[in-house]
Amino acid sequence: MANALNRPHQFSQTTVYGLAEVSATGGSGPASVAPHAQPVPWLTELLRPHPAFDQIEWRDVENLTRVAQRDSQLIRQPLCVTKHGIILLGVAEWELAAFEGKQHVYCIERDFDNNQALQFILEHSGPQKALNDFVRIRLALTLEDYLHAKGRENMSAGGEQKGLTNSTNLTPIDVRRLIANVAGTGTGNVDKVRTILQKAHPNITRALQTSHLRIHRAWTWCKLSKTDQLKAFHELEEGLSMRKGARKTNKTGIHPSLTTSRILQSLARFETSHPGHVLVRRSECPGTVISVGNDVMNEIESQEPPDGFD
Repeated sequence: MANALNRPHQFSQTTVYGLAEVSATGGSGPASVAPHAQPVPWLTELLRPHPAFDQIEWRDVENLTRVAQRDSQLIRQPLCVTKHGIILLGVAEWELAAFEGKQHVYCIERDFDNNQALQFILEHSGPQKALNDFVRIRLALTLEDYLHAKGRENMSAGGEQKGLTNSTNLTPIDVRRLIANVAGTGTGNVDKVRTILQKAHPNITRALQTSHLRIHRAWTWCKLSKTDQLKAFHELEEGLSMRKGARKTNKTGIHPSLTTSRILQSLARFETSHPGHVLVRRSECPGTVISVGNDVMNEIESQEPPDGFD
């Protein structure tokens, strides 16, 4: 239970983040997790995210941005924390409260140790809530020793119930399966993430954590040198950017005098004056489509027509 410093007897409603009244039915967030628990005020500075997030160097910036765009006075649900101040649900709301200088936040307490707390977080923070499969597996991997120990305990207990005294008669522990179950993913992805963490370039890992890359593709790149991995990643990003730009291509608004021939000649001169700015890539699409950025098109339109054009 939080001590008196965490829960002052006197406090102003305007200094506390969240409301003391929690509906026992419906709603989302901590209140629906423990409907009978009574929220209590905690000092904001004494709360902290689970240390596993620091261990994998991950922070949910997007969720914090979404929370920040809402009126903090409209955030009604209290946070959910352990009795040691580890935040189970509501990290972004806590960060916003700290940023706004809130001295206290209302919290519902759960009696979990750090290992149980991380399992709770993974169970209640699915991929739709910003924890993608790669992040979830990395977090679950920090529980590997704990899961292995718990698995052995369960095996021993099962063996005793069946009258088995020789541990060699017990089924070996599949820690990979336990990790996959906690992460809510398949065992194949657990193996791939292990390989990625051993062999991938740090930039690849960061891209996976921010959902800019998928596990399977990154895993296939692990056969390459780290230099070639970066090259493959940059080519992928460039291709995605070009396809995204092509979808946004403005098919109108080009001056009638800018014929294809004139644009090609202008691009040739532009490449001469700005080496490396005009890129040519092979595409699976039939035909030839030239996408010109607005900055380049504006410069071409401002040029005098070359010889032979009116």
